[in-house]
Amino acid sequence: MGRDGGGKRWFSVLGEEEKALALDGLARGGRTVHVWRKGMAEKDVRPHAARGFDRASWTLTVAPRKAPLLASLLEEDLTGLPVLCRFVHGGAHHFAQSVLGEGPDPGSRLLRLDGDVFRGSRREDYRLAASPRVTITFAAGGDEFPCEDISAGGLGLLFDPARHPGVRKGAVLEGGLLRLRGVPYPIPALAITGIYEGAGPDARSRAGGAFVDLPHQTAERLFVQVNAEARADAIQQEILGKKTEGGP
Repeated sequence: MGRDGGGKRWFSVLGEEEKALALDGLARGGRTVHVWRKGMAEKDVRPHAARGFDRASWTLTVAPRKAPLLASLLEEDLTGLPVLCRFVHGGAHHFAQSVLGEGPDPGSRLLRLDGDVFRGSRREDYRLAASPRVTITFAAGGDEFPCEDISAGGLGLLFDPARHPGVRKGAVLEGGLLRLRGVPYPIPALAITGIYEGAGPDARSRAGGAFVDLPHQTAERLFVQVNAEARADAIQQEILGKKTEGGP
């Protein structure tokens, strides 16, 4: 299990039994599995219904939620292509990579999930802290704010109440631009969910914000980078810890 700089859980790889239980639960409940090709626009992400699971081959049978005829006429055929998939199980989002194959029944498809399936912790359970290596800023309305931390669902920004009276609980900052280690992410709206006066360095206040209407493609890229940065921090801490234990 990877951990962020604060020691909180941020993702884990399912064990074999956990994975089998999750996939079997999807099939038994006919739960939704979202399937998309990397870089695909939000409007084109495909909701599928899980129909069956075969543990021997680690294949999940799914069927499009839309009518097969309509799907074949209006949508790109992803059969035979590498795809990403996402589903919710046990209150947490799960992610995996696969190749979409032909299913046993007309209109059905197969997802072979014999590789890693990742479970993302609930948003409040993991946050990536800013550091000299991990720089985080958020700009909106002509102002740029340094941020203390970020998750896949929101961030904590620092501000001066006297200079930025518009940053208040309940406010929505529209047309924002997030930069995580210099990588830009357009943020349609950031809803301010809480204000903590004087909680930041230099007596600055801290505002907690949640991303609103984040496009799926942006959310996908952000999730991947947040987890990658957290993993890099965890590896770095493990290396430093071993050096400390081993002495100079």
